[in-house]
Amino acid sequence: MVRTISVLCVDDESASRELCKRYLERTNEFAVTTASSAPEALHLLQSNGIQAIVSDYLMPGMDGIAFLKQVRATNPDIPFIMFTGKGWEAIAIEAFESGADFYLQKGGIGTPSSSYADLMYKIKMAIEQRRVDRALVDSELQYRRLFETAQDAILILDGETGEVIDANKFILDMLGYPLEYFIGKHLWELGFIKDKTIAQNAFTELKTKGYIRYEDLPLETKDRRSIDVEFISNAYSVGVKKIIQCNIRNITDRKVIQDALQVSELQYRRLFETAQDGILILDGETGEVIDANKFILDMLGYSRDYFIGKHLWELGFIKDKTIAQNAFTELKTKGYIRYEDLPLETKDRRSIDVEFISNAYSVGVKKIIQCNIRSITDRKQAEEKAYIRLVKYKVVFESVPLGITITDHAGNIVESNRMAEQLLGLPAQDPVSGTIDIREWQVVRPDGSPMPAEEYASTRALKENRLVAHIEMGVVRKEGTITWIDATAAPIPLEGYGVAIAYSDITRRKEAEKTIRAFSESLEREVAERTSDLTDTNQKLLAEIGIRIDAETQLTKTVGEKDVLLREVHHRVKNNLQIIISLLNLQSRYMTDATTLAAFRESQNRVKAMALVHEKLYQSSDLTKIDLDNYIRFLGDNLFQFFGASGRDIRFTREIRDIFLAIDTAIPLGLIINELISNALKYAFPGGRAGEISLAIHQAGHTLTILFSDNGVGIPGDFDWRNAKSLGLRLVCSLVEQLDGTIELDRTAGTAFTIVVKEKE
Repeated sequence: MVRTISVLCVDDESASRELCKRYLERTNEFAVTTASSAPEALHLLQSNGIQAIVSDYLMPGMDGIAFLKQVRATNPDIPFIMFTGKGWEAIAIEAFESGADFYLQKGGIGTPSSSYADLMYKIKMAIEQRRVDRALVDSELQYRRLFETAQDAILILDGETGEVIDANKFILDMLGYPLEYFIGKHLWELGFIKDKTIAQNAFTELKTKGYIRYEDLPLETKDRRSIDVEFISNAYSVGVKKIIQCNIRNITDRKVIQDALQVSELQYRRLFETAQDGILILDGETGEVIDANKFILDMLGYSRDYFIGKHLWELGFIKDKTIAQNAFTELKTKGYIRYEDLPLETKDRRSIDVEFISNAYSVGVKKIIQCNIRSITDRKQAEEKAYIRLVKYKVVFESVPLGITITDHAGNIVESNRMAEQLLGLPAQDPVSGTIDIREWQVVRPDGSPMPAEEYASTRALKENRLVAHIEMGVVRKEGTITWIDATAAPIPLEGYGVAIAYSDITRRKEAEKTIRAFSESLEREVAERTSDLTDTNQKLLAEIGIRIDAETQLTKTVGEKDVLLREVHHRVKNNLQIIISLLNLQSRYMTDATTLAAFRESQNRVKAMALVHEKLYQSSDLTKIDLDNYIRFLGDNLFQFFGASGRDIRFTREIRDIFLAIDTAIPLGLIINELISNALKYAFPGGRAGEISLAIHQAGHTLTILFSDNGVGIPGDFDWRNAKSLGLRLVCSLVEQLDGTIELDRTAGTAFTIVVKEKE
């Protein structure tokens, strides 16, 4: 018949009490009474026949240590086990010093079942230990037989006086004192006890309670070595004589081993659970998984229970089972394997690539295999993306209709595209240094004089660490011809690199300019000669008229050629401005400061506004005038797209009819409208607010009236817009002054500007 042990479980958390009661009572070996606080438990102890106490540490009102002390004050023999979720060493020491039989941590290594199984074992062990202790006290004769052969140090004291009346050989050897040193002395008079008050208090307590126990008591031997002992003392009677027996067990070596094991286990668990690799621990003989860390659970999506007890080749995440089986066989013979790129599959069927390293080693007599699994999926994806970016860069680099060269920090050309090689006549790349030798270059200025290297766009950009644009230079080829180029250079903010240079071929433009100059000079000479002949005879006059008619025909042809040239000039200017925009965009990618980046973006928009004028002019049949409504429509669309307003509920309305302006007026007017629309899109409609931006332009003679308004939040009344610190409104005011105009602001309903300017003649 199984004897039922009556246990009192004390815990302020109801879930913990119920869990303890359920686990202990399911074997029918225990009957559990629960209490939610220490005072309630003390009350239950008075009448319930409790045989053992299991108590939490952290409880309101009275914690577990204070409760233990209260119990020991009235019942020193009842087994008391501290069962808490806190693994503090200081609390454990205090618990043992206060009389706890065991100190267990809830939810330690293993499952809750193992924690409560350990608790049941410790309860039965504590009850048995108490029974044995009582049996030893009751059996003096048995005690005497064991006295001289005991492997514990033993002192026998007079129960009335506290004087030592006997000491066994073990304590003499342990402390190094002869028997005569002990006999007749009180416990607190012995030099090996460092704290004399402990000995005095122990004797007083023994006389009243009959039992004391110190789990970890420091002593000092005769040769001044410090040792730690477990000190247990009982008072009993032999006939009418009261006797006190002190059992002293040296636990110094045990403590060193326990501390080392505890530190080693703690360090291992910390490394195991915090490792940034997935780790599996296998039984070295069977190949079954015995542990798995959190990282591999998160990486593969399986629970810990999925791994435990399975062979490596039985786990579903390994696609090729033969690899796992061969790996285990190889590990048993060689002790080490490594796979650089092993395909695995997660629980949600994602494929990942890992580096798999496994080592076999022994822990005592047990063989262990540790598998470290590191995901390299992100690294492989990054490498693939980098390769794709490189291919894209190469395609763009070779196909762009500009010559492009890259230099190192010393200014040597290290890379060039085919267009650059054609334009510059570059020699082959040096296979040793990786640079291109350009020492034989002959470069001239636009006036034909030699251009020194310090005037090159690349040299200046490298030295000044800034964008250097539109440097005209002539490259003299070996056969004596000159290729004229427009060079723009920008610094590359990467270690080891210098600048990127973009070249556009302007040879045809330079030749056209030269032809026009020569023709103009020839025409002027011819007119002068014709003018001197006006005094000739009528016949000569008639002949001159015929010559002039021929000349006028030639002039008409020349004007047509000039129109073609002017259209080409507008086209080239527009292209050059586009290059500036592209270079600004390239530079902005390397900027991290939001304010500087915003300034770059606004500068791009201003350049776009100017480039749009030239684009509309060279597309127009009239090269001297631009259709203002068409220009403003394109400008507005570009700004709405840039500020992401196309998908918001913001409308842009225009009223511009039959207004055609020359470039001198169109560019500043376009910049004014660019700034006003940009400001409205940036500030007038915060938080996704809907609204409308309106623009009306009327012309009366050479006077233009611009009415710009939005129904947004408006400009604050205390904002001095005429003296604004931002570039936008200052630029608007400056451009209005350049056009001999005026500007007024109405803040009554949103923002409304009235601008009156004069068209430049």
